[in-house]
Amino acid sequence: WITKIILPDTTTIISKTKNLEQVLEQLKQVEGMTFFDEKTKNTKYGKISSNDIKLEELEFKDKSGFLFLSKSVFGVYHIRVFDKNKICVFAGYVGWIHVNGLIEQIDLISQKFCIQ
Repeated sequence: WITKIILPDTTTIISKTKNLEQVLEQLKQVEGMTFFDEKTKNTKYGKISSNDIKLEELEFKDKSGFLFLSKSVFGVYHIRVFDKNKICVFAGYVGWIHVNGLIEQIDLISQKFCIQ
């Protein structure tokens, strides 16, 4: 009891970080995924364009953020992951031949990490 007052419960914080990191790692493993580094993901690539066609917006169960899947006017699938503060922590895309792999991975992420 007294330790809860002195030492705050950090389990939730650790859990949120782990879930978000697991999602990011799964997306990086998608065949054909091109993703942006720390310098470029918060430029135009990390922002949702008004020209993008929204396909999915999935909120994580632990409230640590959300995933946004869209398709450009050219048919290129873009994936962005935002943290709970709506800061882009992952931005990437796949070409047409790798779309099925991306969709499969998003389905798995949705089942495991997202609110249904």
